[in-house]
Amino acid sequence: MKQTSAPDGFFVLRIPRLPFDLLKPLFIASNDADELLLNWLNREQVMESLYIASPSLHSRIAIWSKRPHSKQGKKIRNTLIKYFIRMSSRPTPFGLFSGISMGKPSEHTKLIVPAYSRYTRKTRFDILMLSQLKAAVSKREVKNLSYRANPSIAACAETIRYIESYDSEDAKQYRLSSVQKTDILDFVLSFCDLPVSFDDITLKLHAQYESFSVAELEAFVKQLIDESIIIPHLPLSLTASSPDKALLASLEPFAEYDGLKKGVELLQRIDEDDCASIEDYKNVITTLRDLPINIQENKLFQVDIAPEMVKSELAVDVTSTIQQAIELLSRASAVTHNPFSNFISQFTKRFDQQLIPLTAVLDDESGIGFSEDTGYESSLLSNLNLRSRLSSRKTNELSPMHKLILQKMSLPNYQNTETLTLSSKELADAIDSTQDNTKLPYSYGAVVSMFKNDDKELIKLISVYGPSAANLIGRFCHLDENLKEHVKVHLKQEELHSEDVVFAEVVHMPDGRPGNVIARPRLRDYEIVFMADSDIENEYSISVNDLYVWVEENRIKLWSERLKKQVIPRMSNAHNFSNRSLSVYRFLCSIQYQYYSIPTNIMPDVFSTYCFTPRVMLDDIVLHEKTWRIPHSALSSVLEKNKYCDNRYNALKEKYQLDDVVVFSVGDNALTLDLKNPLLFTMLVEESRMFKEVVLKESLPNQYVSSVKNEKGEGYANEIIVPLVNKKAASYKAIRLNQRHTMIDNKPRSYSPGSKWMSIKVYSGNNQVEGVLAYHLASFIKSSTSLFDKWFFIRFGDPDWHLRIRFLGEPEVLYGKLLPRIHQHLQPFIDNNEVDRVELFTYQRELERYGGEQLLEHCETLFRLESDLATELIPLVHIYGDDIRWRAAALCIDRILTYFGYSWPHKLALVNALREAFGREFNENVELRKQLGEKYRNLKSVLINDFHFVLRPEEKNGAETPQELFSKIESWGREYEQAVAAASSALRSSSINKDELVTSILHMLNNRLFNAYTREHEFVMYDLLRRFYLSLTSRKAFVDEMKNGFYQQ
Repeated sequence: MKQTSAPDGFFVLRIPRLPFDLLKPLFIASNDADELLLNWLNREQVMESLYIASPSLHSRIAIWSKRPHSKQGKKIRNTLIKYFIRMSSRPTPFGLFSGISMGKPSEHTKLIVPAYSRYTRKTRFDILMLSQLKAAVSKREVKNLSYRANPSIAACAETIRYIESYDSEDAKQYRLSSVQKTDILDFVLSFCDLPVSFDDITLKLHAQYESFSVAELEAFVKQLIDESIIIPHLPLSLTASSPDKALLASLEPFAEYDGLKKGVELLQRIDEDDCASIEDYKNVITTLRDLPINIQENKLFQVDIAPEMVKSELAVDVTSTIQQAIELLSRASAVTHNPFSNFISQFTKRFDQQLIPLTAVLDDESGIGFSEDTGYESSLLSNLNLRSRLSSRKTNELSPMHKLILQKMSLPNYQNTETLTLSSKELADAIDSTQDNTKLPYSYGAVVSMFKNDDKELIKLISVYGPSAANLIGRFCHLDENLKEHVKVHLKQEELHSEDVVFAEVVHMPDGRPGNVIARPRLRDYEIVFMADSDIENEYSISVNDLYVWVEENRIKLWSERLKKQVIPRMSNAHNFSNRSLSVYRFLCSIQYQYYSIPTNIMPDVFSTYCFTPRVMLDDIVLHEKTWRIPHSALSSVLEKNKYCDNRYNALKEKYQLDDVVVFSVGDNALTLDLKNPLLFTMLVEESRMFKEVVLKESLPNQYVSSVKNEKGEGYANEIIVPLVNKKAASYKAIRLNQRHTMIDNKPRSYSPGSKWMSIKVYSGNNQVEGVLAYHLASFIKSSTSLFDKWFFIRFGDPDWHLRIRFLGEPEVLYGKLLPRIHQHLQPFIDNNEVDRVELFTYQRELERYGGEQLLEHCETLFRLESDLATELIPLVHIYGDDIRWRAAALCIDRILTYFGYSWPHKLALVNALREAFGREFNENVELRKQLGEKYRNLKSVLINDFHFVLRPEEKNGAETPQELFSKIESWGREYEQAVAAASSALRSSSINKDELVTSILHMLNNRLFNAYTREHEFVMYDLLRRFYLSLTSRKAFVDEMKNGFYQQ
């Protein structure tokens, strides 16, 4: 298999403070657990580590020392055991218990820890404490601060809605608020885009509203502050090198500066000394005693460590093995569904291709918020698997990976196996030709653990994540300047891969206490700052109010009006943004996951129902550990009157073929336990009491030799983050928008009933409503042109199928004369249930899509001519069959391109671009391309004959030649060409280019000609025409070939 990914020039190693080997004596039941704990507590920095993790536990250790066998003493002992297990077996960074270190690729793997561990450390104040201090100072120093408009403000009718933040004792909280719009409020918001001092706000108000006294205006400004309509500028930057130092700089004019400065200096001294006594931390707390907040000792210190390594090198062939496996797994994984499918559907129905302000789209009351089959059969779509388009509908189809696993497990010789091994070859063979393209992002990462099995490398693939690789690394970049620079170079490569867009870090302070996880150094040039602070320069800060949403290629996209570019949000940290997050933040973070898929659900879902699943390996890579699912009642039955029973445990072990040493995980907490030890088994029963079924996994560090050792030869549990680059990843591009695009504001776009545009919805089945239009309304419309200036129709589903028919004219005539006559024509169909209902509605004119008011007026003329043609062609379907639709579409698309001045090569270029865009929308693969090729071969002769007869009208004859079709298209074309000439003139002063305009016009043409599945038909039409155009070199060559009889059948 050809590789498309490559490792970057660094990796990150995560290891616990202590080697796994130190944990093994705890597994032996005859050993005294209390003595082991005492030895552990006497090790360097263990007591400090416990204090940072839990000051209350640290204060109670003395109780256990004095009364170890008391009820409270046993409870403290069990807690200490859990921390001991974590310090020896859990590599995930956690205070002083575990840390990260950067390494480089090399010819051989060498991961060696010093015999006596040394660490680089960074100690900071907890973000929660800093937030509370900021809030307290802001509340007191009201008149001495500057203020800016709340970035969440969204105007809606007569109200302004916004998000108000407040700090509770334990966490940051948010609530939705609103106020009535007033002139004076609008005035304040007009000049508070950037921070303005309290006094300057008052002075500006007094200059504008002289009738109010200064005291009254100051009271008004204070009210705006109290209600968080304007917020204080006292930066606590989340993307500074150190948030506490960032806040310290902001506090310099205030009394709190000295206390916080002393505290920061003491923490810096602790880091320089590499260790601290508890008294050192108490001294820090003393320096903070005069701060106007309640100091919570357990929510005060945040520590990250980086172990110094003797050697930190990872073999290039190991990273190559990892990336090849991931690419193969990506191809073998099930097709993922766009998480925005439902949102996209709602957006398209409501706004079509408009650009809508982000805050308006996500408004829970007036926007969408963030909280297809029609029964129509088409000859053109027959035998084409186009139902793979991304949607919210789930599929029960098994992936090639899942099928292979389940097939092998069903074989007799695998019935009782502990290890199920797949080879790369058999997995590659199981991937059919439809899975030809990986969907990995340009930047992504793998998390693995490394072991030795008889001197052979054994890799455990823990996870694959992205975009991007910085997600699990970003927040630790403050530890190591070298690491930060490598990450920035990696991210810059990602940006250079998609130069047409702007990548921007999402900076937000969410609910709760995740600030410590979110804080990271500045890693990208641009940031989207929302309800948070950043010290980034204004020109590189993107406001949510500058962002617009639109749908393109079945994807939600963001546009910065100030930068005139598409924006790709990124979040280089591991925060779980889906949990208790504001909709804007969740939306921004979610968008990045539309474009690519990561192999995550590698094992079949049915595994979750099995009592035992074997280890699953791909060559020498462990994809899935041996796993047991045991009822809690079965575990607790081992304890007879709360005492461990050997016989009962042996029976349990025999029944489930259970390993003695297993791992029990809940969320981010994992306990490695030896179930032969009564103390640890009882701990498992107690820790899992809330679960009916207990999931246990094998412990690989217990079974194999770790690839990470200290100079004594003691092995470490480990996790290695390998950043990877997929150079074949599709680049981000905004197809419809370009740098010339500007928003079109202050233009009338909404025409409700009673206005000059009368819009009617006629609901019925797609065939029925088309028949009503073509056989009943069309003749009436043609004979009533004196009642309106223009008309056109489009087909739509929201979700009920209907036609939207629009008329332009004098309101009195439209609603006084035309509407009653339409009612007369439609009422009989309503009475006999052929039409479900008829509704008046608002016409939202798409000014942006069609380049402005002037050009749109010409386009609406084109829509009228297309509607006239469509209603004339529909009766031909009943004479010549459904093929008339695509034959007419091919000829009309080609003529429209000709009228707009496209040469044959330019026709090919545009049709090719449109066809490729639809291919991505429909998850195109090798099998679909083969089906489309077969479709073209079957229709080629008809297509060629149609173009032949258009160019050689004297030869229009034969039973299979619908001459009515050609005559109607010729008649339509003469008037349409004149209308295109007028539109082309207006195009020169519009905000879009010719390709953009023609793309939209062709889309609407297909909508009118085809009865249903418009986008599917449009895709196939562009594919047919591309194949046809590829066979031509020029129009002259085409005509010459026809004259020479080349296309005669």
